[in-house]
Amino acid sequence: MNALDHFFRKSPALLFGLLVALGGGIALSAKVAVLLPFIFFLPRSNYLRASIILLISYCYTAYFVVPPSESYTDATFTITDIRRKNTPFSSHILAVGTLASPGHTQTKVQFRLKNGVPSSNTLFFPKAHRKYSTLKAKTYTELPSSLVNLPLKRYLLKQRIKKYIHRHYTHFLTRGFLTAIFTGLEYSQPTTIHFQRCGLSHILAISGLHFTLFLSFLFYLTKLKFGIKHGALITLIGAIFLRGYYGESASILRAYEMTLFLFLAFFLNRTPNTPNLLGLALISSLLFDPLSLQSLGFQLSFTATFGLVCILPAIKNSFEKIFPTKHIVEFHSATLCRKIRYYFARVFSMSFLVNFAVTIAILPILLSTFHTYPIATFFYNLAFPQMLALGMVLFLVGCLIPGGHVLTSYYLQFVLTPIQYQPMWTRGMIHMDVPGVAALLITTLTLLYAIYSISYKRTAENPLFS
Repeated sequence: MNALDHFFRKSPALLFGLLVALGGGIALSAKVAVLLPFIFFLPRSNYLRASIILLISYCYTAYFVVPPSESYTDATFTITDIRRKNTPFSSHILAVGTLASPGHTQTKVQFRLKNGVPSSNTLFFPKAHRKYSTLKAKTYTELPSSLVNLPLKRYLLKQRIKKYIHRHYTHFLTRGFLTAIFTGLEYSQPTTIHFQRCGLSHILAISGLHFTLFLSFLFYLTKLKFGIKHGALITLIGAIFLRGYYGESASILRAYEMTLFLFLAFFLNRTPNTPNLLGLALISSLLFDPLSLQSLGFQLSFTATFGLVCILPAIKNSFEKIFPTKHIVEFHSATLCRKIRYYFARVFSMSFLVNFAVTIAILPILLSTFHTYPIATFFYNLAFPQMLALGMVLFLVGCLIPGGHVLTSYYLQFVLTPIQYQPMWTRGMIHMDVPGVAALLITTLTLLYAIYSISYKRTAENPLFS
């Protein structure tokens, strides 16, 4: 049994999810078929099973593919989210949802709300004009809905939280950061520019980092009070409410599905397997929305998580050979000063390795899409995500303790100052035009090599698995 076979036998859900993604990717773009030869890395006994999964995934995704031609038809539009869109020239409200019309499958589109936010989440458009993912129509009629208008209630709640933040914080960058994190609403243009220039745009976008941070904070508190099993159950309920509050972005859905399976395993007294959790999240995401494979947010979210799950352990193994961890006896016998220095060195090295693993995973996609990579991205991501995460925790504490917002305001202004006044030496850019097929091959080869490295180490240490 080779190393790759050993890894995928331990993580069958991840293998299944990758095959589903491959089949769906081929249905969306024929260029993805360049990855088909990698199936031969699997044992021969799995060839038939893999072929069946690829065929089913291909047909299932092809059914949802929307023709690029324009259409004029009567259609029903169901709102799933309401967002405010800010541009340098205007500010308007967007309704995002699905458009259903006779003879066509449901299409994900967005529509500019010119007459304010509707009171119903179901709209009827006579002779609607759909072009790709944009909906254009002059008039619409609100249809009665038996369901609660969740998008409207979510939008109104976020507006109230936004007003609360603006009432307690005056610094524009602090306002923009907290509004983006706790509401997911569109932030101001200066805030966007400062974070983009430092390569920290992913912090402003609601992602799995924030979702996981909130749920981990909740699980820690409930675990101390009610124990692991009941704490996991409360966290599961919290995850459902949090997902309903934030909406349906790719990173949120990925984090929601992974945490759902994670805390379900805790509740059932099972040991969670991280690659399998990622595979289950990938399968469920593509099952409910196969066209999300085309989304850049979906690609970056899952690829970055693959980097943490697969590339990080491989890099960490090599790092431990060069800088071995101190033995527990040697650590306890050291002086307090040496312990503090060793602790901060390990924290910094772990932050460096995490940043390096994620960068390796997503760099080909970024160069293929944007053709540039800011030098500041690597340096700012070493410490600022952790420092801003602490600011998020302080904001939550400040909501409970009188005067806590004053401390949070001073702290966030201190942390955000290097972002507002970025050093000139970090403003360089790496320019490289990587073709999409090349980026796909590089990312796949990197992940396979990382999987092989960590699996080969385990099989070498334990001959029973070889």
